[in-house]
Amino acid sequence: MKKTLYLILLILIVSISVIFTIQNTNQVDVRFFSWDLEMSLAYIIFLSILTGIVFSALWILINMFKYKKQIRTLKKQCKNYEKQLEIHSDTKNQKI
Repeated sequence: MKKTLYLILLILIVSISVIFTIQNTNQVDVRFFSWDLEMSLAYIIFLSILTGIVFSALWILINMFKYKKQIRTLKKQCKNYEKQLEIHSDTKNQKI
């Protein structure tokens, strides 16, 4: 059921994208610093969205690696605390 829903959603998005591209073939001047380009409006919007996706993905990956490192550090701390607790409970049992 989920795969069918995703497939229908994908077909809908691709169809809308194709219609948008066909309807927006007007050439637009783009100036950025020393660049001066003439491109289709659809290409400009597509490149803008793609740039946003790439930067977002990089940001997510950087945070993911940071959090994984933090999780490893916390797991090591937990193991150390468990060992200390085990040693403490063993010494306490030996006194009784």
